[in-house]
Amino acid sequence: MLPRVWFFALLLVALSVGRPVEAREIKSYERRIQRAVDDARDSVVVVFSRTKGFDLTGVVVGNRYTILTLRAPLLKNGSLDGEFEVRFPKSKKTVRASVIAEDKETGTVLLRAKATGKPIAVRHASDLDYGTPVVLAGNAFGAGKESDPTMGLGFVSGFDRVRKDLRYFHISALVNPGSFGAPIIDLDGRLLGIALLGVTAAGGQTVVIPYERIRANYVAQGGDAQKAIGAKIYPRRQRPKLAESIGRVAQAAVARARGALVGVRALELVDPPSPAPKTPPSGPGVVPGLIQKPKKPKGPPMPRLVPGKRKAHDRSSGLVIDADGWILCPLRVTGWPGPPRVMRVDMPDGSDRPATVAGYDERLRVALLRVETSDLHALPPAPNESYQAGRIAIALGFSHASPDVVTPQVNLGIVSRTDALKSLHPVFAAVQTDAKISGGNRGGPLVDLEGRLLGMILDVNDTEGVGYARRVRGRYVGNAGLGFALPMHIVEPLLARMKAGAKLKAAFLGVRTIAVTGGMQIVTVTPDSAAAKAKLQPGDIIAKVDGKPVRTGAEFAKSISKKTAGEKLKLKLIRKEKTRELELELGEFPS
Repeated sequence: MLPRVWFFALLLVALSVGRPVEAREIKSYERRIQRAVDDARDSVVVVFSRTKGFDLTGVVVGNRYTILTLRAPLLKNGSLDGEFEVRFPKSKKTVRASVIAEDKETGTVLLRAKATGKPIAVRHASDLDYGTPVVLAGNAFGAGKESDPTMGLGFVSGFDRVRKDLRYFHISALVNPGSFGAPIIDLDGRLLGIALLGVTAAGGQTVVIPYERIRANYVAQGGDAQKAIGAKIYPRRQRPKLAESIGRVAQAAVARARGALVGVRALELVDPPSPAPKTPPSGPGVVPGLIQKPKKPKGPPMPRLVPGKRKAHDRSSGLVIDADGWILCPLRVTGWPGPPRVMRVDMPDGSDRPATVAGYDERLRVALLRVETSDLHALPPAPNESYQAGRIAIALGFSHASPDVVTPQVNLGIVSRTDALKSLHPVFAAVQTDAKISGGNRGGPLVDLEGRLLGMILDVNDTEGVGYARRVRGRYVGNAGLGFALPMHIVEPLLARMKAGAKLKAAFLGVRTIAVTGGMQIVTVTPDSAAAKAKLQPGDIIAKVDGKPVRTGAEFAKSISKKTAGEKLKLKLIRKEKTRELELELGEFPS
């Protein structure tokens, strides 16, 4: 056996050797990204429509300087009759381009330019997986002909499939209007697809059309289209260990967590409209016998609904919390605060089942659904260390814009902070993350690297009642780098009551107070409130709530916000220097 001093000496040597190895892996990863960026810079071009004054991005895909880009931005009066120019940023040359072929199904066009450029190699998109690192190379919108390509690093985050056919895939790198048509390449420098139109498409993600789908369509056309797009398929290079580990971690976490993810759809039954009684107009300014045209409502026309048919109304993600069919979802999707809706759940096995709303909590904006099954998968809770700022967080959910897509969307980020949203409402204490959150992700799980549950993802609109939407939403929902999840330790104490059918609502005491020595002094009492029924009076000082002293307005508000309507509240009052204790039942907020 080695002496203890030799053991620690060998340990120090091992640690000192391990650090350079890790540093070399990181440097190797960075070099691979730089090579991918250089490959893209050789082939990315800026495409100008002289007739429309619009610039977008294209990519060289053929040895005869064939350029692939999007069709829609180049259309004028429904056709491609126009003058086009192509700018090669690396050589700083601008040349004219003509149309070779177009494909309406993929929304792309092939241009021919007399210039130099190195084509990007092609790889089939079907071998992509969650977490694959990619580079988006595009044009800076509005920078004109002198612009250099702008680069973005992201990861493959989701897939849209119809049966086994891959229609689109999503990446976490964001696109700007100038980057429409931008090439998406992997770290081996191979073209995976081009970015579609839409700055906020899929909510914080870029939608990409696979190159193999585009290529197959042009090959099927034959002639010049088939010859122009015949790029060589390059073999896969050996990836660095660190890049592989990122992909493997994301894939493993998704594999563990996706069994607890379901799709929640709300349907509403459309009844035949009752005919309105015809009454002649009357009132000031109305001429008898003159038919007056009703004013047209502003905004888009309402869809024509078929009487007696169920129409898909809303969709979100849901989180399995119990194998026996208990599912959490955003309260808003169930129809709150309006009439309840018919609920359906897309199960992990691909089946579609009816669901009933067992209970809900208006304060947390969550509802508990019940599905008749006993074979669901619930996630284990994440340990405390996973809630530390800087730890990796992965958001799972479904695409909001594609109701027929049943493959989850995945976004990687970090835990930004905990106990968020407390300034807006003490009961939230949410986990904040920079993982991009979309409207369809709401209700899905936020997990750590081991696939353990950090919380249920909140949507911007789900916290509208407490001011979050007004304060941080801005114009584009989900793209501000501010995502939130509700930790399960806040929900768990309420589950038993919601399973029993409780409709938990925010408690209302009905007093306005100011801080004074000894507690909170009542200034006004709302008529017909819980405080009025308990005969509280202006001038009373609330010294304790449920046995705990209250010295500030924040402490007093927090003590009430933790309660729900119908719960008991114990108060210690000081009235005219005399102390008394009482218990009252809290009411609901007045409508």
